[in-house]
Amino acid sequence: MSSTIPLRERKKIATRAALANAALDIADKHGLAQLRIEDIAERAGVSLRTFRNYFPNKEAAVVGLLAHNSDLLVEALRERPAEEGLWHALAQACARLYPTDPDRAWVRRMRLLKAEPALAAEKYRSDAGVLDALSAEIAARSERLALPEPYPQLAAEVTLSIVRASIDHWLDTAGAPPLREVVLKFMTRISLGTPSTGAARSDAPTISKDKLS
Repeated sequence: MSSTIPLRERKKIATRAALANAALDIADKHGLAQLRIEDIAERAGVSLRTFRNYFPNKEAAVVGLLAHNSDLLVEALRERPAEEGLWHALAQACARLYPTDPDRAWVRRMRLLKAEPALAAEKYRSDAGVLDALSAEIAARSERLALPEPYPQLAAEVTLSIVRASIDHWLDTAGAPPLREVVLKFMTRISLGTPSTGAARSDAPTISKDKLS
């Protein structure tokens, strides 16, 4: 709950959100090429120095809130019961990102990312940070299973790929069910054989025969 977050942290979150939303509004209306950090700061009511305290460039400001939302995935996985199977826990953690369908600003941001190739590099950098954190959390969670070293990284890569595919499907499909349901459907249709300790099972990913449509 927000009441448990210190006031200073809440102000920082609000400032980051104001800058990211200002960047989105300007880029969505005028195009990324016309977006300037001076205009972002002015619309958000902060100084250029404050902008640079939060984002290194205008592209990062557009992507910024998505990186924060992805961080929530790691937190959600950490809070799943320790005895829960890895992939069930990952599916539930992913679905928790979308208790309700995202608002129009989120949809606009995602469509802008798909339309503007210049944002791809910043989105990749953002995802790389989330990937490292998610991989570390999976490794800590699955340590008791004595998983081979590449497995946590593989699992994190697959999870983020599924989330991206779920979002693309939801954005591009008229009349799609709630995003939470799409994420759960995609996650549960992917089966990775998790090797048990001492067992000669493969950790290579396999996709169920059911269609994803």
